[in-house]
Amino acid sequence: MDAKGRVSYYAADGGRAPLVRRRVVRGERHDELFGPDLRWEPTDRLPETEEAVKAAGLVPLDEIAAAELIGDAVGRASR
Repeated sequence: MDAKGRVSYYAADGGRAPLVRRRVVRGERHDELFGPDLRWEPTDRLPETEEAVKAAGLVPLDEIAAAELIGDAVGRASR
């Protein structure tokens, strides 16, 4: 994401799927789930605050860990 936005990735405790992300672009928040169709889809699964995210059992991931989860999902889908 460029300087005008930020992306945060989260997964279930232990770094497992589902993978969700929060994109903030020009102050507007977009919560998305990486779905079984291998696309990002809008979701309401991501709690409002960082504290609530942690309480829900979601852990933050860096971009590399998120990319690995996406790669795993793509690999499973292509079998």
